[in-house]
Amino acid sequence: MTGLEPAASGVTGRRSNQLSYTPFAVLSLRVLEKLHRPKSRLCKAAPGGRQALYEPFFEKKAIPRPTAPFVWIPVGLPRHAGAGNVGKLHHQNTSEKTVNNDTNQALKNRAQAVFTDSAAVKTQIAASDAPDILARMAQTAGHSIQNGGKVMLCGNGGSAADAQHIAAELVVRLRAERERDALPALTLTQDTSTLTACANDYGFDHIFERPLRALGRTGDVLIGITTSGGSPNVVKAMEAAKDMGITVFGFLGGSGGKALAICDEAFVVPDSDTGRIQESHITAGHVLVELIEDVLKAET
Repeated sequence: MTGLEPAASGVTGRRSNQLSYTPFAVLSLRVLEKLHRPKSRLCKAAPGGRQALYEPFFEKKAIPRPTAPFVWIPVGLPRHAGAGNVGKLHHQNTSEKTVNNDTNQALKNRAQAVFTDSAAVKTQIAASDAPDILARMAQTAGHSIQNGGKVMLCGNGGSAADAQHIAAELVVRLRAERERDALPALTLTQDTSTLTACANDYGFDHIFERPLRALGRTGDVLIGITTSGGSPNVVKAMEAAKDMGITVFGFLGGSGGKALAICDEAFVVPDSDTGRIQESHITAGHVLVELIEDVLKAET
């Protein structure tokens, strides 16, 4: 490796590029620094200024020529530079925009509005018959578990994540202070091999129905989560569950859609905004898990 060749290069962080040079190269750079005698250790490159000092190194390709606005941060060479010692030179992107106060205020107002709207929807739900519906769901699910049944869940996208979330709370636990046995629950959205095989062979509308028919038993509970109430694959799973003697619960939104008529019990969020519906669904999921735990504790 000759004196002006980079020793190594690599990206460090999101906006900085760090290059290592041999001792001779760093010594040459330090000599240029001394000749330039900058007033600050952090100097902005400018035509004819500090960047001009490094031009010979750019031309010899000893230092990669930056293509974006940058600053040079000189660093010292160790007093006893040996074969294993290298100096480092950093250049950092300085093209970041500062925060626009008007934009920031608008974003802040939007954030406050979202929190306010979400709280308003939940307040409306708390004053409706939804708590009574969740209480009945909890008793039914609790009795199913006591009799050897299980809770199955399904949904698409964010609702798939909610299904996995609720299943995890049942299998593991929700409240740290409430130690209890693991509860049988599973999501029909988790096995990607089965999902993709079914979608490929039978169509996407059947990805929940097929595993339900394999795993479901009379006396089990299915919770179908769909913000619109009209997801075809969730609806088909619900219809199959009814045929198999499986109790069907729905976590729905808006008018409830086609799924509403299939459900034995339905928690319907009285809103059309997907975000507000999903936020209420996961709150209802937490409520349902807590109530199931209460049911099982009270009857043991």
